[in-house]
Amino acid sequence: MSAVPPLDAVLSEPMIFLSAAQRQVVQRYQHLAALADRLPCWVPARTVADALGFDHSGIELALRLAGRPYVWATEFENVHSLWRYGEPNILVDGQRHACSEDYYQAQKTVPYDDGAWCARREGVMEVAVRAKLAADPALRTLLLATAPHPLLSLKADRVWGVDPRKGGDNLLARLWERLREELLHRGGGGRGSDAPARVAATGDGPLATMANGLPATTADGPPVLVAPGDEDAHALLCARVLPHLPPLVQQQIATGLRDREVALARVVGRDAHVPAGHVLVHGAPLPLAELHALAAAGGLDTCLAAWPLWREADGAAAAANAADEAGAAHGVLQREVGAVALALGSRAPPVAVRVRYRGREAAEVHVLPTLTGLQLKSKVIAELGLDGGFQHYYLKLNRAPFGARSRVAEHDGWCDGCVVELEDVGEGQAKAIGHT
Repeated sequence: MSAVPPLDAVLSEPMIFLSAAQRQVVQRYQHLAALADRLPCWVPARTVADALGFDHSGIELALRLAGRPYVWATEFENVHSLWRYGEPNILVDGQRHACSEDYYQAQKTVPYDDGAWCARREGVMEVAVRAKLAADPALRTLLLATAPHPLLSLKADRVWGVDPRKGGDNLLARLWERLREELLHRGGGGRGSDAPARVAATGDGPLATMANGLPATTADGPPVLVAPGDEDAHALLCARVLPHLPPLVQQQIATGLRDREVALARVVGRDAHVPAGHVLVHGAPLPLAELHALAAAGGLDTCLAAWPLWREADGAAAAANAADEAGAAHGVLQREVGAVALALGSRAPPVAVRVRYRGREAAEVHVLPTLTGLQLKSKVIAELGLDGGFQHYYLKLNRAPFGARSRVAEHDGWCDGCVVELEDVGEGQAKAIGHT
């Protein structure tokens, strides 16, 4: 998800958030097409209704129920028919579910008992939404950006939303409001839009400093430190760091030759001396709110490409990365990845890319257009949490592969909001060297 623009403290009308992922949707509607180059942005609900052919009666009813202008985003829904959002996998009690709706429906008993289900459905939904918020850190920034306005879902559902003709309980929006209050009380930052606004700024402050790169630390130990118990920040950093490790290290992790947790602990460590509410990057404190805002705005990958992350004391990785790419361990091994990563620490803004895998939209990732095809493939594999290495998957855009060493922006189909396909290679099939 791209950066979330700020809302006015006082609204004159209801507003709907449209992310960069909605580009192809708005281009299909005459009254919304002009927004394609302005995404992400907040759009008056009446403008959206006009474009989709609805009258304003439902909005007027919702305004009476809410008492003042409300806001909403498809990202807060569990099911998406028109607007696009890649629902994340969620983890509940150690069990992984395809998405929040999958978990919710799986809790219904067989045979179904409507009375028993109605008594517990709100609690089940709260578990699902909390897990979704934990799985997609970008939702935190979007949710905080809606404060202090009411949330309201206008749809044909009198339980979880507000029916345009009959009204409703709006339970899903009320649940998100409770989570928003919790984040605000935990120090998530007044009006949540301030943090992403700072991410986009090019002035001073810790984000600007880190976006410009940090000198390599001479001290032993991980370059990134998290306070013990701060599992959200630790999980976020580990997930984002993995695609930026040298390809050989990633390949060793994928094939079991190197332990994943041990490898990541060399980059993202824990230390009781980390100031509360911060992480340390090469000794510089970064507030957690800024970290999550940076991730939500797509700027974290830009910083990771510039930060020195991995050091091999014996030079083994550097020597291996200089080997020929036809090596048996991995058919598209890229040489001198450290030099490439530094060269890619550019000021080019990341773009939102949607990822399809096995016939379904699996994720949305933010990608620097200066990444190579191999680095994008690595990022996608890590984002989806897949087993196996580079040689086990094809990565294509418009059915054509990326060049392993070519910048992704050189692909004819590359654009903000494009859809890439990850495919399994299959048993006994050979993967072409030099392509993704």
